Amino acid sequence: MNNQNFAVGVDIGGTKIASILVDPTGQIINSDYRMTAADQGPQESINRVVESIASVLKGQAEVSGIGIDVPGLVFPELGIVENAVNLNWDRVNLVEIIREKLHLSVPIFLQRDTFAQTLGEHYYGSALGEKDYVYLGIGSGLGAGALINGQLLIGSNHGALEVGHLALTGLKNMCGCGRIGCAETLLSGPGLLKTYLSPGWRPDVKAPNFNGEEISVEKVIGMARENEPRASLLINEFGRYLGELMADLVMTLNPSSIVIGGGVGISAFELYLDRAMEELQHRCFPQNTRSLTIKKSSLDSSALGAASLVWYSMKENQ
Repeated sequence: MNNQNFAVGVDIGGTKIASILVDPTGQIINSDYRMTAADQGPQESINRVVESIASVLKGQAEVSGIGIDVPGLVFPELGIVENAVNLNWDRVNLVEIIREKLHLSVPIFLQRDTFAQTLGEHYYGSALGEKDYVYLGIGSGLGAGALINGQLLIGSNHGALEVGHLALTGLKNMCGCGRIGCAETLLSGPGLLKTYLSPGWRPDVKAPNFNGEEISVEKVIGMARENEPRASLLINEFGRYLGELMADLVMTLNPSSIVIGGGVGISAFELYLDRAMEELQHRCFPQNTRSLTIKKSSLDSSALGAASLVWYSMKENQ
């Protein structure tokens, strides 16, 4: 296999940078993981991205391309990260910076993180080879992507599928965007934890006495797994609202499958799935759910999504 059969994938998160050198089968040849250090300013985190790429490229004369995903608004055709709040980046010409610092001539592809993860499921994950599916990422926020007829659904201004800010029926939580009832005020790690700890949510079912112990979303999911009443009720409500959201996506896009990823989406999958499916089927036409499958993400590395940008873009440019 020659070097042009490899791709570099770089997943830039609010806390960590994951870079890999991978072949088309998903075999990771080289990897680098380091902290983003977003609190030290944009220049420091950008330098760390450059160093991470240099590390995985060591010893490779040439690769097919580099794919980079970022949690924020990007303009892929310009190579610019317009805004990434978690990184404290504002209009960063990331592709040009990387190209200049590393003296690279290979193609570099930039995309929003959820769109990249969507492609990752097609090339390496739970939607392998599928042409019509939706990806939902439930973690620190709620994001989505979709492949429809084999094409990534992006939108005219790269803003398609901002599902975290769709209002759901009866949800009354205040969102950080200033609106009420946005999906991610419950369907996310922070939303789940905040709801559990809120005295106003189900005041009839009290939380146990934690004796000053700090409570995390992982703790809440663990308690639901052990049938603690308040946590179990909350996961049931989580499933009900997730089912409503998925029903809207199914009736709009008619996918063959929905793949759920993200830390919360994966760790609580078996706990909320039945309730979510019940709600989804209640809200959809039978023909739209007859062959629909709901799957858990199987990507081994978040950077596989970024690497998939290379293979997808090469196919699109043929």
